[in-house]
Amino acid sequence: MDSAGAEVESGRIIRASRLGVSPRSLGLTNVVQFSVMIPQDLFEMLVCPACKQPLEHRQNPETLKCTQCHRVYPVEDNIPIMLIDKATIEP
Repeated sequence: MDSAGAEVESGRIIRASRLGVSPRSLGLTNVVQFSVMIPQDLFEMLVCPACKQPLEHRQNPETLKCTQCHRVYPVEDNIPIMLIDKATIEP
């Protein structure tokens, strides 16, 4: 842990909430959350809910694109939104 109470794992800082600590209890009032990519083990389990084909991870903005039907699923707060109704279709 660093002096502010945040744990460092593989070169990245883990959110205080993941450690069961509120940022305010650490004296942090202006908390900035940085986008962290989807963990590889989670990404490998995901498939397109519409056609069950593999997904391509895109970073700016973070989305998941189906390699078959070209649906693009948003990622919000590091959580893939795998709802067909929320997907857009790109060529």
